Amino acid sequence: VFSIIGEPTEGALLCLGEKLRSARNEIDSKNVSTANLAWERCITLEFDRVRKSMSVLCKPNIESKQGHRIQNVSYRLLVKGAPNVLLERCSHIKTRDGTIIALTSDLRMDIEQTISSLSRRPL
Repeated sequence: VFSIIGEPTEGALLCLGEKLRSARNEIDSKNVSTANLAWERCITLEFDRVRKSMSVLCKPNIESKQGHRIQNVSYRLLVKGAPNVLLERCSHIKTRDGTIIALTSDLRMDIEQTISSLSRRPL
């Protein structure tokens, strides 16, 4: 039986991650809690109506073979919120193959059209 502790949106995001599985296997398909073990929450910015988003700053739980914490690890800011508001904050996107490219005005328009199309669909 699968159950989520926390907000429904967080549960939905974990389920999505479970279904999609990261290309780097950051989320184990057999156990969603692997993501919680792999990443340490450093700071949480609760949902704010002005920002229209919620953010969590995380760092990977990486230890050396000797059991010491490894320094200089990459942090990740995980953000959820209104798609149109989040898109305004973006300057680059990550493509399906993992390449990071600049978010051009044409790409931005394509994404905005997709958001608009999806928002008209019933849940």
